[in-house]
Amino acid sequence: MNGLIAVSARPTQGRWIEVYQCLEDLIKPTGWTVKYFTGWFSYENKNQAVAYAKQHLCEYIFFVDDDQILPPDTLTRLLAHNKDVVSCNLINRNPPFQPFIFNNVKENGQAAYRTFNDETDKGLI
Repeated sequence: MNGLIAVSARPTQGRWIEVYQCLEDLIKPTGWTVKYFTGWFSYENKNQAVAYAKQHLCEYIFFVDDDQILPPDTLTRLLAHNKDVVSCNLINRNPPFQPFIFNNVKENGQAAYRTFNDETDKGLI
């Protein structure tokens, strides 16, 4: 299995040093590589990552932004689900710090999301 750990980063901001430490500590399966895609817009960086992954025949892409801190076993835990698409829980940056999921695309092309509900959202969604 080969995969790409695609890190989206802004070109002039070092964001948080912990991000780079967590990427170094991340457990990577054999055949996986880390590559940084820099630009002002995260969606452009991710599009570049997809093009790179297709060109290099990667079976998987794991997107990481330069403001995410991950436990070392994140990637292996996600791959263990053996699904086509798996995502981590995301938490709002501002109060009330609720978990949310991206679940659609708006007519204007922006990502749409909804709050994750512990009562109704069970298991993989």
